[in-house]
Amino acid sequence: MLPGVGSHEIYPNPAMDQIVVEWDPLLYQDLPDISMVHVSGRTKRTYTEVQNGSSLFVNDLSQGVYCLSIQHDDRIDYRKFIKE
Repeated sequence: MLPGVGSHEIYPNPAMDQIVVEWDPLLYQDLPDISMVHVSGRTKRTYTEVQNGSSLFVNDLSQGVYCLSIQHDDRIDYRKFIKE
């Protein structure tokens, strides 16, 4: 079950190889664009039209704190994850 209405979930967190991104398909009909940003502010990756339940590979990223910027139409949600 996803926590909260309209939220996105990413797991596992912390992650070593990949993270999974999920959201409530009844709340979001469109496919989001997702940016992966290091805590320093540098964008590491950008994905377009991501499918619900997709795995995003992080195995080649340096250890540290990252933020996912998840954009559905005019709404942006941010989720933090730790790369081990």
